[in-house]
Amino acid sequence: MEGGLDYQEEMPAYPPPEDLESEQSLKEHHVGNVPEPLRERFMRPRHVEIKPVKPRDPVHPEPMEPKQANWLRIRELGEQPIAIQQALLAFSSDYYLVGTGLMSHGISFMTKGLQAASIDHSMHFHRPFDINEWLLYDMWSDTTSHSKGLNHGQFWQNGDLIATVQQEGLMRLRR
Repeated sequence: MEGGLDYQEEMPAYPPPEDLESEQSLKEHHVGNVPEPLRERFMRPRHVEIKPVKPRDPVHPEPMEPKQANWLRIRELGEQPIAIQQALLAFSSDYYLVGTGLMSHGISFMTKGLQAASIDHSMHFHRPFDINEWLLYDMWSDTTSHSKGLNHGQFWQNGDLIATVQQEGLMRLRR
């Protein structure tokens, strides 16, 4: 890595992951409201451990400001080359990002008639990190229109801005 000019915004302040419930545990609260054909898929554990800062009800979402944050890590991965860690972070960056654009409309991926997909996804890596340790994923959407939403995210670890991501997503509601 080459030295040089170095600047970043301050890391956003959120409760630490130790104070939050895991995504898998939160699913237990909602599984009874999930339609039977979707329950097995809904409850399937992820390889990425996620702790939402402000959990939403995925079955009955309310309209809210399109901003959210999660802590995430892949525990017990062990030491891996940076290219592997970057690939895993890129994979993990897709969780929740399109859903951020849905928040202002009070819909979720469980909303009947929703067609959603990633149209494009870019990611920039700024500093080294360890995906075995907690990373903060701060996300927001600044616009939705014409069945699309533009979503942004920043990954932080120990006060350092690790990576930024931007994604345009399809958000088509068919009634």
